[in-house]
Amino acid sequence: MELYTPPASPQPENQPPQNLQQARAVRLSEVRRRRQRKKCRMLALLALLAVVVIAALAGAFRSSVTALADLGDSIRIGLTPGGSYPVKTGIGQLYQVEKLAGGFVELGEKDVVLASASGLKLRTIQHGYARPALAVGGSRFCVYNRAGYTLRVESRSQNLYTQTLDNAILVCGMSQNGSLAVATRSNRYTAEVKVYSPNFVYRYGWNTTDSEGTPIRIAFAPDNKRLAVACLRADAGQMTTGIYLLDTRKDAVSTDIQAQGSTLLQLSWVGSSQLLAVYDHYTALYDAATGKERARFEYGDHLLDASISGKYVGLLLGTKGGATQLVTLGTNLNQLAQVNGSGAVGVTVTGTAVYQLDQSGVTCLTLKGVEKWRAKLGVQPQAVVSAKKLLVFTGSEAALLTAPEQNG
Repeated sequence: MELYTPPASPQPENQPPQNLQQARAVRLSEVRRRRQRKKCRMLALLALLAVVVIAALAGAFRSSVTALADLGDSIRIGLTPGGSYPVKTGIGQLYQVEKLAGGFVELGEKDVVLASASGLKLRTIQHGYARPALAVGGSRFCVYNRAGYTLRVESRSQNLYTQTLDNAILVCGMSQNGSLAVATRSNRYTAEVKVYSPNFVYRYGWNTTDSEGTPIRIAFAPDNKRLAVACLRADAGQMTTGIYLLDTRKDAVSTDIQAQGSTLLQLSWVGSSQLLAVYDHYTALYDAATGKERARFEYGDHLLDASISGKYVGLLLGTKGGATQLVTLGTNLNQLAQVNGSGAVGVTVTGTAVYQLDQSGVTCLTLKGVEKWRAKLGVQPQAVVSAKKLLVFTGSEAALLTAPEQNG
């Protein structure tokens, strides 16, 4: 008996075969997946862009906050009543004094004292460091413990941050915008130099080996991006200074300067293209781009003190007979004056004059060595600083330094 098999239902007109429908479904699914992947990539890109924008805005915001804080300090200080010179600092033995936003910051054995340009005493900070030192930039400063591990950065009104480092601090330098360079000992190298943003975020690093030596000076260029690091090393039985020009936007050392048999005492930028270096036996002017020496002034006498102000240099030299000579240098280290030091113990040069410190007062001379006036203080001055006003530091106070006829 034959079973009945009903005929297959005919395909409706315009209806594609089943395998064609499946192929179309597969293609549609693949198109949807590609669109989804593209959408995910786009969302990821937008998220990354948002992160970059937020980070940039955060950096700009932090910079704006810093600028506003400095402006707020200036307004508050300007509106605060009182304040006049002399300022009683309470620091008997002065370690270091620097100008700060028109006023000054003075470092002593135990304390740091800040005052405004008008003579308003702003703050007294107890640092507690065994070997304290200052690095100043703009309206903030860093006080650090040489051979210690701690540093603190301060504004005129508050502590901005305090850091304890893993290795002992050798020297610090601060740019005008508040970036901080810190040279420390290292477990792997002779030393490590690290540059931090004004908010103490790591930005740049350079390691020295025995061939470079130990960092002793750091000076930032006016653009806040370049810096000169001076290192000292023993070379064939004598001390040699190497100055290394670094750019925080580059990985390699831009150029280097080698001063065989010489020890660097002071280092300063002259504008953005030259470096001025005071050594124990001579002073030199260098091209910051090539490291080429442009000028040199040699002195066989013993260097007692030196002062740099822009392109001008003041040198106090001791002679074999025990006398002293005051020398001033100008553009390209040309000698402007050489006069008898008359028992001088220190020198400060500015853009318009040179000040000779002795046991009982300060003598003001022109840059060409012509005496203008002498201020008798009765005590030995420890320092003269040309801030917004010319200041002299004696004992435990800071006073205005003026010509005798102007003293009231």
